[in-house]
Amino acid sequence: MDNDDDYYDEVGPNGELVAKYHTWHHMSIYPPQKVNQGWVKYDLEGNRIDSGSRS
Repeated sequence: MDNDDDYYDEVGPNGELVAKYHTWHHMSIYPPQKVNQGWVKYDLEGNRIDSGSRS
């Protein structure tokens, strides 16, 4: 399994932190090479705001 996970901060126009993101791209190295990728947006308290994924 090839797993790529990244974490990003969303910064507002005044430089303040407004949200956090977790993105991922996971791919099986064995045939058939299935891919699972997506993202999750969190508020500053860690509550899930929005998400999207594709397999």
